[in-house]
Amino acid sequence: PWGKHPPATWRFGNIAGKDAKRNGFEIQNLTLPVATIKDPLTWMGSMCRHSYAANWRHKKEHCPNLVPNEVDRKMGVKGDTIEVRVRYNSTHITHHKTLVNLWNNYYRGYYEATFPRLIIRAEDMMYHTEEVISKICTCGGGVMRDEFKYVLQSAKTGAAHTGSNGLVSAMVRYGNSTLRLEGMTEEDLAFAHRELDPELMKTFGYVMP
Repeated sequence: PWGKHPPATWRFGNIAGKDAKRNGFEIQNLTLPVATIKDPLTWMGSMCRHSYAANWRHKKEHCPNLVPNEVDRKMGVKGDTIEVRVRYNSTHITHHKTLVNLWNNYYRGYYEATFPRLIIRAEDMMYHTEEVISKICTCGGGVMRDEFKYVLQSAKTGAAHTGSNGLVSAMVRYGNSTLRLEGMTEEDLAFAHRELDPELMKTFGYVMP
């Protein structure tokens, strides 16, 4: 109820959509939020294809791009890293050292939050869908329907999601260890290895190659 993508700090600080016409903050107090976390390397690749509110200098020839190379220098990058800015709205803009640091900062916010919440791995949602959904439903006090239906086409619609993967193509892409590293240089991987939050990586079972 405080928005689909905003950070955990927006709880009680923003009211999204139709909740603005109701007691939006009370609804937030009664809501069990579910945050979905994704392997940082495949998440960065996804951001290259659909950057949403994130802005940074990048091209298809080098993305994810953490440490600038000649492709980035030609775009005017002067620093030692590729900085990222996320514009949630006109008054809420966050700045991050790189895409890796955006991943760290965003998920660390939900990880350290003091309010009740669930953080679910996207990979578990994809490969163990019914089991995970059943547990989420039970945790929220719900009861599963007798028939479980899979949605094979992309669940995301609209211009911003053009080209998004459906279930089968997503399973193929995210199960491919080679595609996990697509677009990254050795320098990018070394930077990611140094910078990725070790506690988040360990907690959610993500391992660097």
